[in-house]
Amino acid sequence: RPALAARAGARGTRALAQRRPGLASGPTTAKASRDRGKGIREVIDKVSFRAFVAATEDENRVREALSVFVSPDRITRTAALGHFGNEIVILEAALRRKETAAFLSLLREQLSSQELQRLRQEMEERLVDESHFHLRLDKQAAYKGMLQLTDSADALDITILVKTFPARR
Repeated sequence: RPALAARAGARGTRALAQRRPGLASGPTTAKASRDRGKGIREVIDKVSFRAFVAATEDENRVREALSVFVSPDRITRTAALGHFGNEIVILEAALRRKETAAFLSLLREQLSSQELQRLRQEMEERLVDESHFHLRLDKQAAYKGMLQLTDSADALDITILVKTFPARR
């Protein structure tokens, strides 16, 4: 643990310890030990996915890309008109509480170490209102079963809702 704390940086470690007392020193009760694996599930409330399908794209392929993360029957479809009158389809889906852990594990397993480092470095820019973490994954790569960050507008938009205490409503 001390080596991990040193690598994390003093600012991040102190802030985490202030928010969750006892975390830096490890669990002290059987319940704390049992709940330790739940950590990320307790922090993430919801993961939302959205993809825009242009008239030139195959909607089924974009659905398949989203199916990497959610069951196809949970994907909703909304039709809209673009600026020039062209049809745009919006596909959306969401994962709640316990389901989010599998998504986060998939991100950690599939993203390269450079991409994970990039997410850490850009955390402040990606976090909106201290509760919404945004990232974009390449649609084509997701269709092929791979995860890859992108800055392109033609992407799977993902918003991770982080619980804040006290909850703002």
